[in-house]
Amino acid sequence: MRSESRKGAARRRAYDKARIAVYERANGRCEINATWSCTGQCEQVHHKQGRTGDRMLDLDKMVAICNNCHDFIGRNPALAYDRGWMLKRNVKG
Repeated sequence: MRSESRKGAARRRAYDKARIAVYERANGRCEINATWSCTGQCEQVHHKQGRTGDRMLDLDKMVAICNNCHDFIGRNPALAYDRGWMLKRNVKG
């Protein structure tokens, strides 16, 4: 197993803090409720505009989400863009 660099460790710690903030904001609930199969429980974080660069820590572009809703968004990108669950990556703001 490779050891983690200082920069990598700092990035992971910052991301862990951001994830905890998103979970706390959601109060343990799925923030999307995209489908009838939503469990209502937040189980992971969805990044509306991807996980690269500063987007990785942008709380406004992160939502707590259940596995079922995350799968639904991945299978229905046109609807996800329409509803704001996904955002184009080449757009600022």
